[in-house]
Amino acid sequence: MSEKSELLALKREIVDQLSREELIKIVLTQQKLIEKLQEEVEKLKERQPSNSKTSSKPPSSDLIQKSETAQVDNSKESESQPGS
Repeated sequence: MSEKSELLALKREIVDQLSREELIKIVLTQQKLIEKLQEEVEKLKERQPSNSKTSSKPPSSDLIQKSETAQVDNSKESESQPGS
């Protein structure tokens, strides 16, 4: 049995026919995959900025970044200029 076929979803009929050693190998392979995926999820959580849109934090806890401040200032200037 190849590694690729081990990682595919197995139907009950196929699993019933596998030996104990083959089942152990599949379980251990899946365990390694789960651990890698958990690590990847944690890394992604660390990279993602946490604000009120991506978490349960209230909007008042968001910090305004420079790019956001510049956008707000530009929109105010264009609104206040006559003939715009």
